[in-house]
Amino acid sequence: MTRYLSKSRFKVALECPRKLAYVGNKAYVNTKQHNDFLKSLAEGGFQVGELAKFLYPGGIEIEDEKQVDQISHTLKLLQEDEVTIYEATLQYGDWVARIDVLKKQGNRVELIEVKSKSFDSRAGDINEQWRPARNSNSAQLPRIRTSILPYLQDVAFQTLLAREAHPQWQVTPFLMVVDKAAKASVDGLNQMFKIHRIGQGEDQRIYARAQPGLTADSIGAPVLKSLDVSQFVNEIIEGTIQTPGGEKFFRDAAKEWAHAYACGHTIDPIIGPQCRGCEFFSDQPNETARSGFHECWEKVTHIPVSEISAKRPITKLYYPVKGEMASYLSQGIRWMDEFDEANFEVQTAEQGMSRTARQYLQIFGKWTEEKPFEFDARLWREIEAGQHPDISPRFTYPLHFIDFEGSRPALPFLAGKRPYGQIAFQFSHHIMHEDGSIEHANEYINLTPGLDPSVEFVCELHKALCAPGMDNGTVFMWSNYENTMLNGLRDELLDLRLAGKAPADVDDMIAFLEMLTVRKDKSNKKVTGERAMVDLYKIALKCFFHPDTEGRASIKVVLPAALKTSAFLKQKYSEPIYGAPGGIPSKNFPFDDAAGMVWWQENEEGVIDPYHLLPPMFADLSQQELDALEQDEDGSIKEGGAATTAYARMQFGDISEAEREATRKALLRYCELDTLAMVMIVQAWQDWARD
Repeated sequence: MTRYLSKSRFKVALECPRKLAYVGNKAYVNTKQHNDFLKSLAEGGFQVGELAKFLYPGGIEIEDEKQVDQISHTLKLLQEDEVTIYEATLQYGDWVARIDVLKKQGNRVELIEVKSKSFDSRAGDINEQWRPARNSNSAQLPRIRTSILPYLQDVAFQTLLAREAHPQWQVTPFLMVVDKAAKASVDGLNQMFKIHRIGQGEDQRIYARAQPGLTADSIGAPVLKSLDVSQFVNEIIEGTIQTPGGEKFFRDAAKEWAHAYACGHTIDPIIGPQCRGCEFFSDQPNETARSGFHECWEKVTHIPVSEISAKRPITKLYYPVKGEMASYLSQGIRWMDEFDEANFEVQTAEQGMSRTARQYLQIFGKWTEEKPFEFDARLWREIEAGQHPDISPRFTYPLHFIDFEGSRPALPFLAGKRPYGQIAFQFSHHIMHEDGSIEHANEYINLTPGLDPSVEFVCELHKALCAPGMDNGTVFMWSNYENTMLNGLRDELLDLRLAGKAPADVDDMIAFLEMLTVRKDKSNKKVTGERAMVDLYKIALKCFFHPDTEGRASIKVVLPAALKTSAFLKQKYSEPIYGAPGGIPSKNFPFDDAAGMVWWQENEEGVIDPYHLLPPMFADLSQQELDALEQDEDGSIKEGGAATTAYARMQFGDISEAEREATRKALLRYCELDTLAMVMIVQAWQDWARD
């Protein structure tokens, strides 16, 4: 079978040409296998693609299954003088690309790439938004921002292919994006395009289709914007790109990689910063789950695959700043053990551990049975007492632990709302009383398709946090996600109030949200609410380090480390008390008819991660892939996280009632465990501080 370099394969090669040897090969682990689909689902990418067709009506869609038939069908349609084609497949030499929308009028051709990428037409033109501020002393245009560059390189590859395949064409490339400045003029826009699935497993095909009878008038005012990107595309095609192998001309790289891929030639690996985010990675590679990362490092360093993880590649280094890893590699440092302790510079922090202090502990930490981790008990006690107001005010009981789940769909639910507006659909709430007792006190979830539950969410959250006797307690979150989400809800309420569509008690709701959050005012000045949520993630960075976390402080790595090392947690949670009568009150545990949930369990490998004790949220997604969706290194929730993806499936998919109920239960359990995890970690810290 002929192997063409597609635009998706070209994108992979831009990250690292060696990946062409692994992509599509089922023998290799690929942690991003589902990520593009899940991200597109969570953001509404499938719906955006279908909506775009209504802005180019009368088109013919290429629906052939085989690539050779797609190419042939496209060529046949292109014989027409005027034609609009959806999913046109163009081929030239060893290149192939499916074009979202191709509009041909004689020799004038518009090539439209549709993305769910957001754009705000209120913030200036594309040069103002996509290039850094121009140096007044330079005649050259500034380089394109890295946040938009991959999208433009994608369009450039398609444009180059079209121009080479049809030299007589005058090709104008467009990038169609979601305009955050637009407002939906009809209700239910996001429900007009449903997700459909055909087949099973890896052969499953997923696509969106407009509801029967939908017309251009039905969708109302456009929320998509088509941008002429000719200037950027021409600049990219005629310019150079930075690759792990050095700087190359764009055309030359595309030809070289396509030829190698078509011939099955494996490009030699180059160790570099790009290895850090390699998706072809497995902690435990074997014949059925090969690790491209390990094979690259074996070829370059001549260290066997079986020994590479134990050698600790510097790609595992905690939170390197820009250029830091490249600098170390240029000095010949590939393994953690090659760092010089005497010359490793540790920057001091005003309180607790700095970023480089965490790196130092990761690289040089000498861990023993007597001292298996680092915990700054004095700083924790000072934080509890309010001696560091920049981190937290004095803790006031009862302590509240909250976790939210939300979504920012590209297509709005209601008329008057903008794309990517904040929607809140779930929260969990644990309480710790001053006597040490805890309870899962409140929760909320609403997955109803086509309904924005955000106002109801705020009302229920207000009841939970401001009940009599509860309205002064310190509120904790883990990472800034909850703060960002509440600020987004505040913005949505302000828009509704301006449009005259807000609930009667909107002012009270806004005041409640402002009380809990930290935000910037119109003059960019920091405003802190009188009961602003306390970020335990930031405290973890300052106070706690365990070698298993590799420097990170996301809740998903801190919880297993705390359980592994806390005698208090072992004693308390190795008994079936959670959710048991007379034990710790819970709304979702135990399950499977158990008397009570036992959270501290171990096997031959050690203490089991509590999240691995839960049934899988998705039957078609492994735990490793689920973990990859959850959090970035800085603790922020990734777009397309597990809960957001589940919510999108409930909104856009053709879901049975049984699957809908199973997903609801799974979300409730996961969210409850998130707030229980916060409680457990604080309990461990309090116990260590007493010691």
